[in-house]
Amino acid sequence: MSLADHEHRAERLSDASDWTLAKRLWAFMRPHKLQFFAALSLYLPITAAVVAEPWIIGAAIDRYMQAEGPVGERLVGVTDLALLGIGLVLFCGCCLVLQQLLMQRFGQNTLLDLRGAGFKKVTRLEMGVFDREPVGRLMARLTNDIEALSEVFAFGAVGMVADLIMLVTMSAWLFYLDASLAGWAMLVVPPVIVTLLIFQRYAHNTYGALRRRSSAMNAYFQEALNGLSKVQLFGAEGAIGKRYDRANAEYREAAFKTIRYDVTLYAVIEAAGTLSTALILWHGAGQISGPEAVVTLGLLIAFTEYMQRFFQPLRDLGAKYALLQAAFAAADRVFGLLDTTEEAADTPDAVELTAPIASMTFDGVEFHYLPDEPVLQGIDLQIQQGERIAIVGRTGSGKTTLLALLCRFRRPQAGRVLVDGQDLSKVAIASFRRRLGVVQQDTYLFAGSLEENVTMNAADPDPARIEYAFEICSLEAVRRRLIRRAQEEGEAGDSESEILDGGTNLSAGERQLVAMARALYRDPEILLLDEATASIDQETERFLQEATEKVLVGRTSLVVAHRLSTVETADRIIVLADGRIIEEGSPAALLADPEGHFAKMVAAQRRKEAVAV
Repeated sequence: MSLADHEHRAERLSDASDWTLAKRLWAFMRPHKLQFFAALSLYLPITAAVVAEPWIIGAAIDRYMQAEGPVGERLVGVTDLALLGIGLVLFCGCCLVLQQLLMQRFGQNTLLDLRGAGFKKVTRLEMGVFDREPVGRLMARLTNDIEALSEVFAFGAVGMVADLIMLVTMSAWLFYLDASLAGWAMLVVPPVIVTLLIFQRYAHNTYGALRRRSSAMNAYFQEALNGLSKVQLFGAEGAIGKRYDRANAEYREAAFKTIRYDVTLYAVIEAAGTLSTALILWHGAGQISGPEAVVTLGLLIAFTEYMQRFFQPLRDLGAKYALLQAAFAAADRVFGLLDTTEEAADTPDAVELTAPIASMTFDGVEFHYLPDEPVLQGIDLQIQQGERIAIVGRTGSGKTTLLALLCRFRRPQAGRVLVDGQDLSKVAIASFRRRLGVVQQDTYLFAGSLEENVTMNAADPDPARIEYAFEICSLEAVRRRLIRRAQEEGEAGDSESEILDGGTNLSAGERQLVAMARALYRDPEILLLDEATASIDQETERFLQEATEKVLVGRTSLVVAHRLSTVETADRIIVLADGRIIEEGSPAALLADPEGHFAKMVAAQRRKEAVAV
């Protein structure tokens, strides 16, 4: 199995027809339909001008160049027709400029709405989606796939309609001028239409494969960049490069397949145009001479010019049809993202929490990420207001998952999570989450100022609460260092305490301090600490522990930790093993049983620390 097939075996195009996808796209185009129809209406005068130009040439030949009469009069007639032709060209050019401006604005406005809908969708997705969807793939759908639609909105959609208008108008005009010549000229059109239908049958899947290969490269490239330090540390550049080369080669092969379709279609239409011109000249030669001549030289030349222009829209239709197939493949992937199951909205009867939370309960909770691989089993746990609960256990015992269920990032497959007796699934989740302060082991910081990261870009930040959080978590020293660095680099300005994306200009301990300040800024009723001190040295941990003690008073807290120093002040300790609660009690009570699981964990940790010393 190839790399792209392996990574994207679940990412296949839907069975939606082109017409279904077009209707869904129209939902985003509809708010800007005035620009669309204005641009479309401009093709009417453009078509009229294009149709008139060959007729002017034919009229100049028949009326003045071949006619008898004074040279001066004929020269004036030719000049008048030439000025008319120049005027039509200028008029057509002005209409094209205005039409393109309207189409570009229409396209960009539509893409603006589509990108906005995609971003909002991603921010509401359940966390489980990211277990199976690489971030790079989602990024490709929001960037590359939506960008692939831009050319369709700018040139394809209206352009195809305009080409059809041009073809119908020109066909009617040709039959009006001479039905016999027009009939011979149109003999090549049915084979071209059959070719287009065959092209439609095979092109959609081919362009879909190209989009998937592109997505595979983007996803893997982002993965490699995210783990670049590990790649370099373990000398895996060669292996990573070979894997990317395979994805790159598969993208090239997919691109070649689409190119073969494009080239074949172009060649067929080009050959049809040449054959049509030959048929006109062959049939017209017999009609232009002899005693029963019914075709003038000007008409024959005009017909030849018309057929050249007739096949230009057909060539454009071929190119735009290929573009349209690529766009439909991209649209299918974008709509696949928009159709992804997101976090369920609050039920109509959702309860808005207003009073302080008195209790939280896990009632027979069971959860698994994969079938037949339970993570939590039969969890029964009640947490009272103001209680400090420590959750300990070996890696993979379900500690973090327990907190995810409490935040409603995940949903139990059995049992219930209750808040003041209300099922959490029936609680207005925003009214619950705003009461939470969460500090995770892997803290993510956004590019921006230190203050913006602490307030999470709150619309109306409270300076007093910012300073309180900074004071408790000792972030003032970090702020001064960031400001000093910005001044040294000559970049001091509105965001002097600038943090880089991911907080790469801060140490692991400093990032955890920012995360703690972020939680404290909210003045939370409930504090959830998930291995918050795992990446901090003992000195920083001691300092952070002292700061945490100041804010835990009067607050309900759940602390996931390994170190004894983090859990020794807890009211209760919950010991998890294989997804089950195997021990529960105060630190003193659990330590009093030397054969207990927790006591053995503490003893092992103390031996390890003694050896390290």
